[in-house]
Amino acid sequence: MAHSSDFPDEHIPKKIRTGYVPLHIIEEDQRQNYIQRVKAKLSPTIRQAIPDELVLSSSFTDKDQDYLEMAGCYIRLGSALRAYDIETNSGNLAATSFLASGYLYAAQALRTEDTEKRVDYLASAAQCYYWAFCNEYKPLRKEQMHNLAMIYFERASDDANLLPENSKVTWLNAIRIMNTKLIP
Repeated sequence: MAHSSDFPDEHIPKKIRTGYVPLHIIEEDQRQNYIQRVKAKLSPTIRQAIPDELVLSSSFTDKDQDYLEMAGCYIRLGSALRAYDIETNSGNLAATSFLASGYLYAAQALRTEDTEKRVDYLASAAQCYYWAFCNEYKPLRKEQMHNLAMIYFERASDDANLLPENSKVTWLNAIRIMNTKLIP
């Protein structure tokens, strides 16, 4: 066994010298571990380029989250990413985040039997695809997002026509208003 007098103090890590780690180092390690667990849930393109501080502010957790919770987190993330204007090989990162949210709403729409909820999810998917379109700069990708938004607004309208008259009129008006932004 070595005695502490055998090594100069500056060469011994503080944890070994004192027997404890300062609380702020533990908290930072825990924070980084948490961020890494959360990032593992995100799409690869976003995971690689997202600033760490946005992981926490977007409300993603390292626990299981359902599609609607994740969709909301991707919307918050996309909104926050707009200020960063990060471009990746795929395109604008904010647009990618909105695209991921739209996908989650579309997937949820396929899983629900309730027609009004399905219309809501389809319209939400279309709105997210519209936001992706608004934030994308690459022409081909922008056109694809525009087409996705148009398709999902149309699907939402088709399903809204299956609703009782009162709900039908409300949804068709809301969809028409959202959709007018896409029509050149």
